[in-house]
This record gives sequence, C-alpha cells and structure tokens, in this order.
Amino acid sequence: FAREGARLVLAGRDVAAIEPVAAEARELGVGTLVVACDMTDSAQAEALAREAIATFGRVDVLVNVAGGSGPIGKTGWETSTDEFNEIVQLNMTGCFNTMRAVLPAMIAQGGGKVVNVGGTFGMRGRAGRMAYSASKWGLRGITKSFALEAGPHNVNVNCVAPGMVDGPR
Repeated sequence: FAREGARLVLAGRDVAAIEPVAAEARELGVGTLVVACDMTDSAQAEALAREAIATFGRVDVLVNVAGGSGPIGKTGWETSTDEFNEIVQLNMTGCFNTMRAVLPAMIAQGGGKVVNVGGTFGMRGRAGRMAYSASKWGLRGITKSFALEAGPHNVNVNCVAPGMVDGPR
C-alpha cells in the first residue's frame, strides 16, 4: 500500500512490532499513523476509526490482519473455555469491531474496501487447532453477512485465506 502512495494507519496491541513497517512506509514518503489499539475492545476500535478519519479525512481500505493462533496441538475436549473464548474474541470480535467502526464512514463517503484475513483452517478445519479453525470459520460468516449488507452501499467486504506463512509463528 505504501509503495502505491496510500496513507497508512497501522494499529495493534504491540506497536513496537508495527514500528518497522511504519518506518519503511515513512521512508517512501507516505503519511503514516501508528495507534496502540486492542481490536477486541469496541471503544478502542471506535476511537481508532475516529483518529484515522481525523488524521486523513477518510478510510478507503480496512485490512483486518490482527489475529492469533490459539492453542496448538490440543483436541477440542482438551481446549479450555478460556482458550476458546480468547481466540474467538481476537479473530472474530476484533474484525467485527473494526468493521462496525469504519463502515458508517465508508458508506457516507460513497464506498470502500474491507479485507479480512482468514486462513485455510477456516475452510477445512484442522485436528489440534479446533479453536483457531472455529474462529476463522466464524470470520467467514461475519464477512459474508457484512458483504451482503454493505455491498449495496458500494463497500466490498471480502475474506482471503492464505495458507501457511513463513514467519515468527
């Protein structure tokens, strides 16, 4: 996005992890705002949307990539309720909160794009990853419902499902 000249609002719980991306974008000469935000908190997601609009005047694209992996290697019956709720809260509620926060502005400005990052386990399930799989299946449903509701207002809402990605996790 930065290489294409887009102004960026980068948000998440761990701003130290975001800063290298922000620095790279700033080197390209684009406006970049970094905001500490816990997407699972609806008030913080709403404050993030307000700050983005106050800083740049509009939100054209929302990419929901914040998420977590949940318990790994546990069967569904070994997964605690707290572990299940934590990953569902992050992977589903976080995306719901940010979409809910920015969609009124996108609709008012005449359109926009939302991309939710799911995963292939949300399309086929995975033994030992029940909570994560459930959260990504749920994200697909949230995405589809928002797409049907926002589409008539020229807002595209989609979910991409990348496979395994080489990275720290």
